Amino acid sequence: MPLRTEAAQPDVTPPGAVPLPLWRAAERALARARATGQPTLLRGALRAPASLRADHAFEHMLRAAVELNAPFTAWRGATGAATWLALDIAERVAFDDPGTTRRCAGAAHQLDAWRERLTEPDTSGLPLALAGFAFATAGTARPEGSAWSGWPQAALQLPSLLVAWTHERDPTALVTLSVSPLADLDELRDALAERAHRLEAWADRAASAAVTTRASDHHRQGNAGRGNAGRGNAGRGNAGRSDAGRSDTGHDDIGQGDSRPWTPDANGDRAHDRWRDLVTRARDGIMRRELDKVVVARSAELQVPPGSRLDLAASLLALHARTAGCTLFCVHDPKQGTFFGATPELLASLHGARLSTMALAGTAPRDPDPAADRALGEALLASDKDRHEHQLVRDAILDALRGLGGAPLIDPSPGLLSLSNVHHLCSRVELVLERPHALLDAVAALHPTPAVSGAPHAAARAWLEHHEDLDRGWYAGPLGWLSAHGDGEFVVALRSALLRDGVVHAFAGAGIVAASDPEREWDETRHKLRPIIESLRIRRQAP
Repeated sequence: MPLRTEAAQPDVTPPGAVPLPLWRAAERALARARATGQPTLLRGALRAPASLRADHAFEHMLRAAVELNAPFTAWRGATGAATWLALDIAERVAFDDPGTTRRCAGAAHQLDAWRERLTEPDTSGLPLALAGFAFATAGTARPEGSAWSGWPQAALQLPSLLVAWTHERDPTALVTLSVSPLADLDELRDALAERAHRLEAWADRAASAAVTTRASDHHRQGNAGRGNAGRGNAGRGNAGRSDAGRSDTGHDDIGQGDSRPWTPDANGDRAHDRWRDLVTRARDGIMRRELDKVVVARSAELQVPPGSRLDLAASLLALHARTAGCTLFCVHDPKQGTFFGATPELLASLHGARLSTMALAGTAPRDPDPAADRALGEALLASDKDRHEHQLVRDAILDALRGLGGAPLIDPSPGLLSLSNVHHLCSRVELVLERPHALLDAVAALHPTPAVSGAPHAAARAWLEHHEDLDRGWYAGPLGWLSAHGDGEFVVALRSALLRDGVVHAFAGAGIVAASDPEREWDETRHKLRPIIESLRIRRQAP
């Protein structure tokens, strides 16, 4: 029996919530699906609800996404240029092949297949696909009892709904829908109407959250003001402190509502003893010339108090306020948990043929006193130990980029990247790729850098597999997005945590070289854990 043609279909009026251009694109997507006998992909713009233009729209849409308890991903780039939320999943593919190269090749092949199914040119430059990779480059089995059980080694997904804010244009709302050759226009109309109504319900919930949060924040601030009355100059001793880490809004407490801070102890004696032993073994291996550097990591397991639940939205916004210069991310799966963090490290960003990356290694704490803080930064720049650690990362990145393009441009010497809680040595790298739109090739070439693994790579990987008793999961792995025409951005998922079954697993690591001191490296992980731990917010569990 031949496939029905579009001419054989009755004229179907588009639902009122669906713009006419999107409906016409849907008709063409169905016609192509029937002509080829294969599913096509419809991607187009929905009407952006007015609430997306309101102040702090991202914050309130984020809280609404959490309340919906559906799969969502949140992203706020370090510069603010890429800010978006993705709700629900249109299609998802997992990759459990051993090796980042094979996983990236599989993801690239799937991305090409999705592009070929698109029936309309997508010139938005916004994320088409979202991707995440585990840190581990070998093996596929999770250890028994791992908090990461059920998480794939890599995943690529098409979000069903995406809302995005950019500096250049008004908020954008995009829908992605798989169109079957067996569908009819009535079914397609209903599916688009359902997606449009889903967006409206999301935005309505965000608007309600905005009203509730403003009232709660006003009440809390009023109480705080009354509590501070008559204190005179108390508290002015913090004047002049570094305000790195505050949000670009200038408000640390947007969206906190009825939540309250929760700062559990993440540094028990047993964890300290295990860490000292791990660092000592790593340093001994380096002294025996088994390797030059290895990055060891630990996790702090934080049990949410009985009768409470983690306020994920408030925690994320508090984390963003503390981590200026970092990329905020959150991947939520109602069944597998939530992976979130704010990372300072760019793995690869591609615009056209221009690739950007960075070497980030060498760490010192910040100090609230400006003079002491400057001294710490200057000492880091002059530290032989930290410069050696950083040089290993620079050399490895330049070596990994060979074959992707011409000569990389790199800072002649490392500078300081100063975050709210730590200084880092940082060298920025740019390269023009020989083959455009090869972002996943760059991810495969760069991951893992010595900043999260060690050097030489093979020796560091073998050492970690034998000695580090930790399933890192997606911690320290590549996480990012790709547009329909190949641009995109991947970060290294550092300064992060996994929330699952009422436990927050917070991760931090430190690079070990011959001159490393276990106590200093312990303190470094404490400083790296602070933004996550001090941003955690809880609220009373509903009965």
